[in-house]
Amino acid sequence: NLDASIRVRVKRSRAELTWFVNRFSDFIFKDITGLEEDGLPVLRYGQTDAIFTGLESRADVEVYHRDEHHVALTGKLDWVRAERTDTDEALPRIPPVRIGGGIRYDGEFLRGILNVTRHTKQDRVAPNEEPTGGYTFVDASVSLLLFVGTVANEITLRGTNLGNVEARNHVSLLKEQAPLPGRSVRLLYRLHF
Repeated sequence: NLDASIRVRVKRSRAELTWFVNRFSDFIFKDITGLEEDGLPVLRYGQTDAIFTGLESRADVEVYHRDEHHVALTGKLDWVRAERTDTDEALPRIPPVRIGGGIRYDGEFLRGILNVTRHTKQDRVAPNEEPTGGYTFVDASVSLLLFVGTVANEITLRGTNLGNVEARNHVSLLKEQAPLPGRSVRLLYRLHF
């Protein structure tokens, strides 16, 4: 295994980039046979020498800071390529590239986050594996903190997949039968003491 990371912190901003290569002897994986039983895919365990190469990055750049008010831009990127070393074929169920960004507000009593994440299509697939289309999720949340003595009450309104996009998780064995959840809005209450 080889990992190389660089972390940068300047005042109230930070970024991190990690690159990795992992070689495996006799890597165990669930091989897709192309057969079905009761409408579900039939898998068999297989072993092969494999190599995983990838990149992970995160950034958080504060663009406004005054008293208790903080506004930051965020970004992320995740990428992995996994293949058999004997045939250079892709291993099954490897996630696609994920890239995203957002804006975050932190105040004394109020917090807010808006994130947009793009999951690219995954068309570098193993034999008998179906490609998966790309999709973009928009998520947001707003939290209010109320202090009563030494107890913090947090009320959060959170929305996920606000565009109600139909999406399929490439690493799921049931991606064809069960898409990811559609639009979801939740009201949460947390008590911190």
